[in-house]
Amino acid sequence: MDYVQVPHQFSLAVLNSQTTSCINLEIDLQCHRDGAYEPTSATPATIGGLLVDEWGRSLEFFGLALPSSLLEQFLEFSEHPIYELELLPVLVAIKLWATFLCRSHVVFYLDNNAAHSALVRADGATPAAIGIVTEFVKFEKLLHLLPWFRVPSHSNPADDASRLSFNVP
Repeated sequence: MDYVQVPHQFSLAVLNSQTTSCINLEIDLQCHRDGAYEPTSATPATIGGLLVDEWGRSLEFFGLALPSSLLEQFLEFSEHPIYELELLPVLVAIKLWATFLCRSHVVFYLDNNAAHSALVRADGATPAAIGIVTEFVKFEKLLHLLPWFRVPSHSNPADDASRLSFNVP
């Protein structure tokens, strides 16, 4: 580190100690989540999530309709609030499953590129998204999470839960 300026040597030493402690990380859990907005439905805004262990077993799930007051807040800044509805179940999941997620390596599957970008950047594009992401980051730190955000290809196992469809074949 002789070629690095003195003020930066400490930062590099801290980063180096952090990265060496993260060698051989394995994914412990997968969190699939989804949001749905169907304005003509009796439940126009719904979210859902599915927690899966490293062997592909479903551990927990949730699905719920948003209260109309929360949907109204989302609609203040977005004509079609799917962005906020895709972010919200990530926050619900981290709060609901905190005991499962604490100190684990988690892949959060998102099927919305804007929501994915917001979580990667730790910043939202609307006031509601900023609040959701800020709260997520607080819990991420409190739980010592090592999250990874991924956009799945074709199928999202949390899609049915986000539409409040719990029929098991």
